[in-house]
Amino acid sequence: MPAHRPVDPNLLARARRGELTRATARSAEERRAVYRSQYLSRRAAAADLSAREALGHYGPLERPRVATFFARTPDGARLVTVEHVSAADQRRAGRYMRACQGLARGTYRTPSGVQLTGAAADRHFAQRFSRWKPIAGMEVVSDPTTVKALVVVGRETGTEVLFDSGRARPGRRRRTGGRR
Repeated sequence: MPAHRPVDPNLLARARRGELTRATARSAEERRAVYRSQYLSRRAAAADLSAREALGHYGPLERPRVATFFARTPDGARLVTVEHVSAADQRRAGRYMRACQGLARGTYRTPSGVQLTGAAADRHFAQRFSRWKPIAGMEVVSDPTTVKALVVVGRETGTEVLFDSGRARPGRRRRTGGRR
């Protein structure tokens, strides 16, 4: 089966000349010709790129993998950004930073979903992350007091940490409310 339905060459020629537009197309065949014309002009403008890349999206394997997390370094604990990490390390860094954020806000949740506060949250955080394998060869900070201090310093200096877990596909929307 072809990837797309064939377009009438006469309609395609009219769309290329500008006689047919999205506003003037009266039938599905005319609209198909307009869309096909737009696609072909985009392809001609960027012949060496795929259609998605021509629209400005990353290619499937070209997506940069960057992880930002609190790590123990010889100079002390600090926020580090590591490029070219594995997808697993990127997800683990995201989980770690989410837990750090919850610890600093007082809304720390265990992996099973139990919400802890105060000393219980500090104990659980320290116990959980002291056993973690290194992320990109660097040990994560498991001391809750240090993590809270790093979060506060980051807020005061205006350091914004953005990370991509690598799990959700770009452009995919998730419904957050009830049914409409």
